[in-house]
Amino acid sequence: MAHVWDLPEENRILVKCNQLGQPIGKEGGLLGQFLGTISRNGGYCPLHIKDWRKVKNDNAETIFQCIQVCYVFKIL
Repeated sequence: MAHVWDLPEENRILVKCNQLGQPIGKEGGLLGQFLGTISRNGGYCPLHIKDWRKVKNDNAETIFQCIQVCYVFKIL
């Protein structure tokens, strides 16, 4: 996923979403892989926290910012 992490901000990946807001298509799969890299990073998602709702707000905001730097979403 290095190619996604290293994208310039102006070259974000467009992820199309269905009416339920679920990512679809090849780009949706790429997003899933990207989220997997974030989830395996202890700096973003500490291993001792088993429930997403218990992740500190500042960690959650950092994760959200990482996603926004690489991806843009469009609901069809």
